[in-house]
Amino acid sequence: MGQMTSDQIAKFLIKQKVPAELAGYYAACFLEYQECNENIQRNGLVVTHPRTAAIVNNPYVSVREKCEKRLFTLRRQIGKDAAEALWSEWSKA
Repeated sequence: MGQMTSDQIAKFLIKQKVPAELAGYYAACFLEYQECNENIQRNGLVVTHPRTAAIVNNPYVSVREKCEKRLFTLRRQIGKDAAEALWSEWSKA
């Protein structure tokens, strides 16, 4: 998957004519979402608690869901085309 930094993502979005403050916020949410996805892919939806060894839901799932909601809201503000261009660029990187 992609290896873009928050600054690179924000600059990419600014080139798509997204206001700088929205670009920075979208970049942070986007990277948090990607981090959650990577953790879920690596560890699964259900994990072992590190101290108790109990089986628990992966906490990254709920964080990812919150990120999805924020990204969806921000997508309406930055525009569908800019968001889709970023997702496409991320999959190439």
